[in-house]
Amino acid sequence: MLKICFLILIAMLLYRRISSWILMYYKQGPFGDGSTYLFLHQFWLNNKFGAEDQRALLSGRPVTEGGIYFFFLRIFPLAIHRNLPWLPNFSLLCILWLVMLYAGYIMGINRVEYLLLLTIILLASPEVFVNDAYRMQFFTIQPRYFGALLANLIYLIIVFESQLWNPESYLMVAGVFVVSCLLLDTSVFSRQIYLFMLFPASLTVGDVMFPLVLVTSLLVACLSGVFRAKLLAQLKYTSAYFKQRSDCFDYRRSMSKNKFVRLGSNIFKSIFMSTAKQLLDYVPSFFLVFLLHLENYSLDINLLALDVSLLLAVFFTLRVNAVLGEGWRYLTFSLHLSMPLVAVYVLNLYGFTDGMITYLILVALIPLIHLLFDREGPINPNSEVFGLLDRSELASDERVLYCVPYRLGTAAVAMEKAAKTTEEQCGNADSDFMSRYFAKWPGLLNTNSDWISEAKPNLVLADKVIFSEWVKLADGLFVSRMKKIGETENYMLFKYS
Repeated sequence: MLKICFLILIAMLLYRRISSWILMYYKQGPFGDGSTYLFLHQFWLNNKFGAEDQRALLSGRPVTEGGIYFFFLRIFPLAIHRNLPWLPNFSLLCILWLVMLYAGYIMGINRVEYLLLLTIILLASPEVFVNDAYRMQFFTIQPRYFGALLANLIYLIIVFESQLWNPESYLMVAGVFVVSCLLLDTSVFSRQIYLFMLFPASLTVGDVMFPLVLVTSLLVACLSGVFRAKLLAQLKYTSAYFKQRSDCFDYRRSMSKNKFVRLGSNIFKSIFMSTAKQLLDYVPSFFLVFLLHLENYSLDINLLALDVSLLLAVFFTLRVNAVLGEGWRYLTFSLHLSMPLVAVYVLNLYGFTDGMITYLILVALIPLIHLLFDREGPINPNSEVFGLLDRSELASDERVLYCVPYRLGTAAVAMEKAAKTTEEQCGNADSDFMSRYFAKWPGLLNTNSDWISEAKPNLVLADKVIFSEWVKLADGLFVSRMKKIGETENYMLFKYS
């Protein structure tokens, strides 16, 4: 009976997840970062490293954002990326699930009920279940989940080192080395995970070979000129972003009439970024690690590695450290695979103790809270933007978009609703680039510069939220040449001539 109940729950979790993806993306394509990576994927299909994307108007340097993820995307036809952009990364989730089941089998978790429970905990995790704009990015055309899969494979071995790590196995050492090299080539954030999460955690392994393998993978990667170019571009971008870090210290003050609530809220906001809300979804993980320290369990688990992950997540949620990414994402890249296994491993040895029952209740509460209080998910803006573009008299392949903010038209080009747009040569947004094109990020500097004459934009697409502030910065002559075509609830379109 318990098996049937678990199977029904798994089916319900999968149905809710996949149906929401289909409704969000089908015939509209990816949006946000997903549209940028579809744009990039199309570029890499026909170009080599060192080329510029002719569809991107903000030029001057070659595209450097790339990596192994784009080779993975080639497995799927372009129609899949446009209509079912969640499918490639969902296949990665399936791989992670199979690895989890196999690792559980190695550790002696072979009861069907426990294997089903592993699946439920994985599907109920914030990365898979939650629909907010942050977590939805894992299941679109985005290298984040690919990097998360690779990082989690390494972290799983760190957490269960006594059962999974064998330095005398050439295959094991080679496997960790290859996965580490692939991770370094996946994305900007994956390289941050390597430096700030995986390497420190590797020092908790009782064998010097493990951190040595990770260091060797970095040294070997640096032998590649392409990798060095990516790393240098990342350092320049991070430096430019660090110089703008004062933006991280701006937050909306509480206006509560209750002075104690107002004071407490403002103190909290001054210390933590707003992404601390996402970190609350990991309360079950914090509780479980606390429980393992509290109880006198005899476990073959590297508890110190779990501590490193949780402490770094809190560290990067502090407003002063927010430049290096949201804290909760560090948990996604470390404990997404390990934590369900830790929980079921303890259950397999000690049964349903009071502490473990409390953990499972917390695991169930997080999705329930989101179901009760969250709307279904972020709204795909593409249909609204595409419909507005169709009001122009220009054919799709004639539309050259000047966008406010600058990436507003990336999805339109990727979905063949426009020919060119104000996208950057991805991976080269350093301080020189920003000072050349931008007055106040992400609004473009609208002087009558040479690049506007060269790009020859014929449409201006603007988000109403930023438009009024942008006009104050824009060049008067540029604005005078804009003739309004139409508007929707959120966007405005102008003819530029």
